[in-house]
Amino acid sequence: MTQLTTSVIRKRILIVEDDADECSLMREHLDGHFEIAGFAPNYDGLLRLLQPGQLPQLILVNLSLPRKNGLEILHELKHNKLYQEIPVILISVSFSEYTINKAMEMGASACIEKPMVFSDYHRFSAAIYDLIQGAVI
Repeated sequence: MTQLTTSVIRKRILIVEDDADECSLMREHLDGHFEIAGFAPNYDGLLRLLQPGQLPQLILVNLSLPRKNGLEILHELKHNKLYQEIPVILISVSFSEYTINKAMEMGASACIEKPMVFSDYHRFSAAIYDLIQGAVI
């Protein structure tokens, strides 16, 4: 009898988040599901992390960022031929219906609410993982 082994290839992701505590929580909960290629506090930092030949398979972007917010970053990514095919998920503590509709029209793959309490972070990471595995993105 032959035994098959399956290896799980972790998707490479970049995260745009300006809150250090949120970054730590995301690293702790997403690291088991994904290869975290890096964190950027803003769009300029994201551009420094986007290296040709090592592009991520997913970018998480916080909606509420200084200077360029998540929608503006989404716009920049989707209008750049080098990055427009990379799925982008917007994350925020809350979304208005208008923001969700706008983000989806602009090419976001999803809008996912960040947990309000630490104990809910496993659901947050599972939701992102399920989206990727379900080929919704």
